[in-house]
Amino acid sequence: MKFIKKVAAIIKDTSGNILLFKEKLIDKSDWKYQIPKGTFELNIDKNLNFCIKREIYEETNISENNIVIANVIDLVPKYYETHISVLVLFLVELKSYDNVFLSNKNLKNDELIKDYKWISYEDFKKIKVDDFIDERIYNIIYNYFMSLGKK
Repeated sequence: MKFIKKVAAIIKDTSGNILLFKEKLIDKSDWKYQIPKGTFELNIDKNLNFCIKREIYEETNISENNIVIANVIDLVPKYYETHISVLVLFLVELKSYDNVFLSNKNLKNDELIKDYKWISYEDFKKIKVDDFIDERIYNIIYNYFMSLGKK
Protein backbone atom coordinates (compact mmCIF):
# COMPACT_ATOMS: atom_id res chain seq x y z
CA MET A 1 0.00 0.00 0.00
CA LYS A 2 1.25 3.47 -0.91
CA PHE A 3 2.23 5.86 1.90
CA ILE A 4 1.87 9.63 1.34
CA LYS A 5 3.35 12.26 3.65
CA LYS A 6 1.39 15.48 4.06
CA VAL A 7 2.27 18.55 6.11
CA ALA A 8 0.16 21.32 7.64
CA ALA A 9 0.89 24.28 9.88
CA ILE A 10 -0.90 26.18 12.57
CA ILE A 11 0.77 29.58 12.34
CA LYS A 12 0.21 31.56 15.52
CA ASP A 13 0.81 35.20 16.28
CA THR A 14 1.99 36.74 19.56
CA SER A 15 -1.62 36.96 20.82
CA GLY A 16 -2.37 33.28 20.16
CA ASN A 17 -4.46 33.97 17.06
CA ILE A 18 -3.97 31.62 14.13
CA LEU A 19 -3.77 32.22 10.41
CA LEU A 20 -6.61 30.95 8.24
CA PHE A 21 -7.46 31.54 4.61
CA LYS A 22 -10.13 30.35 2.24
CA GLU A 23 -9.37 27.81 -0.45
CA LYS A 24 -11.46 26.58 -3.34
CA LEU A 25 -10.89 23.08 -4.62
CA ILE A 26 -11.19 22.79 -8.38
CA ASP A 27 -13.82 20.04 -8.15
CA LYS A 28 -15.93 21.96 -5.59
CA SER A 29 -17.75 25.27 -5.86
CA ASP A 30 -17.49 26.62 -2.31
CA TRP A 31 -14.65 28.54 -0.68
CA LYS A 32 -13.69 26.83 2.59
CA TYR A 33 -11.37 27.66 5.50
CA GLN A 34 -7.93 26.10 5.43
CA ILE A 35 -4.45 26.29 6.96
CA PRO A 36 -1.17 26.05 5.03
CA LYS A 37 -0.67 22.46 3.92
CA GLY A 38 0.75 20.31 1.19
CA THR A 39 2.40 17.10 0.08
CA PHE A 40 6.00 16.03 0.62
CA GLU A 41 7.63 15.91 -2.82
CA LEU A 42 10.66 13.61 -3.09
CA ASN A 43 12.25 15.51 -5.96
CA ILE A 44 11.95 18.91 -4.18
CA ASP A 45 11.86 18.48 -0.40
CA LYS A 46 14.93 17.52 1.62
CA ASN A 47 12.85 16.81 4.74
CA LEU A 48 9.49 17.62 6.33
CA ASN A 49 10.75 20.93 7.78
CA PHE A 50 11.78 22.06 4.31
CA CYS A 51 8.43 20.91 2.93
CA ILE A 52 6.30 22.89 5.41
CA LYS A 53 8.40 26.03 4.93
CA ARG A 54 8.00 25.70 1.15
CA GLU A 55 4.24 25.22 1.46
CA ILE A 56 3.87 28.19 3.82
CA TYR A 57 5.78 30.39 1.39
CA GLU A 58 3.75 29.20 -1.62
CA GLU A 59 0.39 29.66 0.10
CA THR A 60 1.01 32.79 2.22
CA ASN A 61 4.14 34.55 0.90
CA ILE A 62 5.78 34.29 4.36
CA SER A 63 9.53 33.94 3.83
CA GLU A 64 11.11 30.71 5.06
CA ASN A 65 13.70 32.86 6.86
CA ASN A 66 10.87 34.27 9.00
CA ILE A 67 9.47 30.86 10.00
CA VAL A 68 10.25 29.19 13.32
CA ILE A 69 9.02 25.64 13.74
CA ALA A 70 8.05 25.57 17.40
CA ASN A 71 6.88 21.98 17.57
CA VAL A 72 5.43 18.98 15.79
CA ILE A 73 2.07 18.75 17.50
CA ASP A 74 0.29 15.84 15.87
CA LEU A 75 0.34 13.02 13.35
CA VAL A 76 -3.05 12.53 11.72
CA PRO A 77 -3.49 9.37 9.61
CA LYS A 78 -6.22 8.95 7.02
CA TYR A 79 -6.86 5.59 5.38
CA TYR A 80 -7.96 5.19 1.77
CA GLU A 81 -8.50 2.09 -0.36
CA THR A 82 -5.30 2.69 -2.33
CA HIS A 83 -3.05 4.46 0.17
CA ILE A 84 -2.45 5.79 3.66
CA SER A 85 -1.96 9.52 4.11
CA VAL A 86 -0.24 10.83 7.24
CA LEU A 87 -0.54 14.52 7.99
CA VAL A 88 2.34 15.90 10.07
CA LEU A 89 1.09 18.98 11.90
CA PHE A 90 3.55 21.72 12.81
CA LEU A 91 3.11 24.62 15.22
CA VAL A 92 4.80 27.62 13.62
CA GLU A 93 5.71 31.06 14.91
CA LEU A 94 7.20 33.96 12.99
CA LYS A 95 10.45 35.69 13.90
CA SER A 96 8.85 39.00 13.01
CA TYR A 97 5.32 40.09 12.22
CA ASP A 98 6.56 43.34 10.69
CA ASN A 99 6.55 43.44 6.91
CA VAL A 100 4.48 40.27 6.55
CA PHE A 101 2.36 40.73 3.44
CA LEU A 102 0.09 37.74 3.05
CA SER A 103 -0.40 36.90 -0.59
CA ASN A 104 -1.27 34.07 -2.96
CA LYS A 105 1.20 35.23 -5.64
CA ASN A 106 3.41 32.12 -5.25
CA LEU A 107 0.68 29.54 -5.80
CA LYS A 108 0.82 26.78 -8.34
CA ASN A 109 -1.71 27.04 -11.16
CA ASP A 110 -4.21 24.62 -9.65
CA GLU A 111 -4.51 26.33 -6.25
CA LEU A 112 -7.08 29.00 -5.43
CA ILE A 113 -6.62 30.89 -2.13
CA LYS A 114 -7.98 34.19 -0.78
CA ASP A 115 -9.16 36.01 2.37
CA TYR A 116 -6.22 35.65 4.75
CA LYS A 117 -7.07 36.44 8.37
CA TRP A 118 -5.75 35.98 11.89
CA ILE A 119 -8.52 34.51 14.04
CA SER A 120 -8.95 34.26 17.78
CA TYR A 121 -10.64 31.41 19.61
CA GLU A 122 -13.76 33.58 19.90
CA ASP A 123 -13.78 34.01 16.09
CA PHE A 124 -13.15 30.29 15.60
CA LYS A 125 -16.18 29.34 17.73
CA LYS A 126 -18.41 31.22 15.25
CA ILE A 127 -17.23 29.11 12.28
CA LYS A 128 -19.09 25.87 11.50
CA VAL A 129 -17.32 22.59 10.81
CA ASP A 130 -18.85 22.58 7.31
CA ASP A 131 -17.11 25.89 6.58
CA PHE A 132 -13.74 24.09 6.65
CA ILE A 133 -12.24 22.30 3.67
CA ASP A 134 -11.87 19.15 5.77
CA GLU A 135 -13.27 18.18 9.16
CA ARG A 136 -9.73 17.17 10.19
CA ILE A 137 -8.60 20.80 9.83
CA TYR A 138 -11.43 22.00 12.06
CA ASN A 139 -10.55 19.35 14.67
CA ILE A 140 -6.85 20.23 14.51
CA ILE A 141 -7.61 23.88 15.22
CA TYR A 142 -10.12 23.01 17.94
CA ASN A 143 -7.57 20.74 19.65
CA TYR A 144 -4.93 23.47 19.42
CA PHE A 145 -7.17 26.00 21.17
CA MET A 146 -8.18 23.41 23.80
CA SER A 147 -4.48 22.75 24.52
CA LEU A 148 -4.25 26.43 25.48
CA GLY A 149 -7.02 25.98 28.05
CA LYS A 150 -9.73 27.71 26.02
CA LYS A 151 -13.34 26.95 26.90
